[in-house]
Amino acid sequence: MIISSSRRSGAKAVTWRVIATTTTMSLVYFFTGELDLSLGVGFFDVLLKLAFYFLHERAWERVWYGRGVKVDRGITIALGGLVNIENT
Repeated sequence: MIISSSRRSGAKAVTWRVIATTTTMSLVYFFTGELDLSLGVGFFDVLLKLAFYFLHERAWERVWYGRGVKVDRGITIALGGLVNIENT
């Protein structure tokens, strides 16, 4: 079994955000030719997408789709629906 650390996930998130924002800035510059506009769009792109991702992540914390509880080696019990395991 291959295990990924949270630091690796964090590094991947940061590098992906750099790639995605650079892509957006490049498109704005390509279509407008204005560097200042490209930088401004890139700045707000990062802020808005981080905020929306945070809200998306928090919403998914309420959904149990695809989650399970490992009870023994090789045995996983799937949890379905909108279940809060802490309150059951």
